[in-house]
Amino acid sequence: MKKLTFLMVLTISFLAFSNPLSLIFKDAIVNFEEMKPGDHIMSEDENILWVEGSEKWSIKTNKYNFSFNLVDLDQFTGEIKEIEDNIFEVVDSNKILFYNSNLGKWATTDKKNFPFIKNSKHLSIYAKQNVLVATYKKASWSMIYELYPDGKFTKNVEISGAETLENSRVYLINDYLQENIQNFSLMTRNIAAESKSYDFQEDIVQNIYTLDLGNLDINSDKSVINIDTRKILLFEDYLEIPLPYTTQNANPYIIRHIENTKENGLGIEIPQGKLWINEKFDNETVPLNKINIDSYSIGESIVLNMDKSWNFYYSNNIISDVKINNETRMTQRNINLTNHSDDYKWVLISEKSANIQLDDYSVNDDYDTLINDSKKGEINIKIKMNPNSSISVDLIYKK
Repeated sequence: MKKLTFLMVLTISFLAFSNPLSLIFKDAIVNFEEMKPGDHIMSEDENILWVEGSEKWSIKTNKYNFSFNLVDLDQFTGEIKEIEDNIFEVVDSNKILFYNSNLGKWATTDKKNFPFIKNSKHLSIYAKQNVLVATYKKASWSMIYELYPDGKFTKNVEISGAETLENSRVYLINDYLQENIQNFSLMTRNIAAESKSYDFQEDIVQNIYTLDLGNLDINSDKSVINIDTRKILLFEDYLEIPLPYTTQNANPYIIRHIENTKENGLGIEIPQGKLWINEKFDNETVPLNKINIDSYSIGESIVLNMDKSWNFYYSNNIISDVKINNETRMTQRNINLTNHSDDYKWVLISEKSANIQLDDYSVNDDYDTLINDSKKGEINIKIKMNPNSSISVDLIYKK
């Protein structure tokens, strides 16, 4: 229970905030709010985590659990104005005329009961003073990133199910409330009882991500909030050619390496999420692909699978495969590389396997740079190809 242990040490004084407070977990939103004694409307999917300071509280699901008077429409003389289906305002009065579906009759009630006509669920609090209530319902959040050709990198959070937040202090917690509801109920009670406040600084500790989003108004089921925008200065793309696989006219995967440092224009916490890859075509930038991105802390090297290249092709063929003895085979491969773009391309030819060893290699035609980092157990050859060029690479290795 590393996650729960970590969160238990965080201390927040909910009463220290003048605004409502909300914790958004990966599967639920917990709202903390000061409430007066009496009845409070709840949505059908809303649940009580705890009520602090109440002598007694209960959840009522009777739709018409308020005072009303049955009326005979034939004898009803008041002027009415429609509010919604089967609900009318009685003009020049404090009354509402509505159809009681439980009894199959028309009735009148005070206007203050209008919300309870539509909602069948509400919380009744019995206390002498205001109480603190923690409610929860289904919600979620996820990280959405955007990467542009000029290096612009945006970090956003997409929140779903939190459509009724009004000037609420919002925190993100990278954990699942409903997987361990009892322990989280105890945890939030302990937090609420603390006398000092704590801010959820943006951090990733033991795979737990926390973030203070500040005060938010959210009035839609799905909202996207920009957290940060940076400009990546340098990155390296490698076209990966997996050595063991024979293929013809294939498009290699593009693997991008980015240093997550301030010196490189980044240096931010990156929780797991989705990344939109934007590319430029005919002077217009469009979202080309959406990929997964793992969690990366500040200082780590980010590795992105950018999907397959569309302007680079390769073929990988076995020329010979000879058994030397019971423990050794000598394999010769020919790899043809074609760069159809106007840019230089780094190509990585690699294989990792116990006892594999590069014996010899040769490159036909022109190229810019070649780096051979091969060693026992690993073949690793990097080639920087010229724009609009083709080369042939012959490898001989033992395995």
